[in-house]
Amino acid sequence: MAYGLIGRFWRTDFGLEPVPDAQAFMRHEEPGVARLVMTFHCSPRPEGVRQHTETRVRCPDRRQLANAA
Repeated sequence: MAYGLIGRFWRTDFGLEPVPDAQAFMRHEEPGVARLVMTFHCSPRPEGVRQHTETRVRCPDRRQLANAA
């Protein structure tokens, strides 16, 4: 499963922007705004289930990359 957001995540309100669909998310490259994708994967274990997560952030310009760090 994957979940995506577009915003200014370094702000206290996260500066979230509406995303109408997956294609709009993939095309979004506005300077000053970042894209974030979180993926989740579950794998069975003898003691239960192990959940793996991965988070990726795309900052289209250096200023936003510095803000997100």
